[in-house]
Amino acid sequence: MEAIVNLSCRLRLFKTATFNNRNKVIDVLSVAKIRIL
Repeated sequence: MEAIVNLSCRLRLFKTATFNNRNKVIDVLSVAKIRIL
């Protein structure tokens, strides 16, 4: 049971990490667009 809970926690952390990274990439792209314009 503990292993399953641990796995779900890790998956949740992984999802939030990838989501944050995606937001950072989008921020960088938008900043680059503004600089180009």
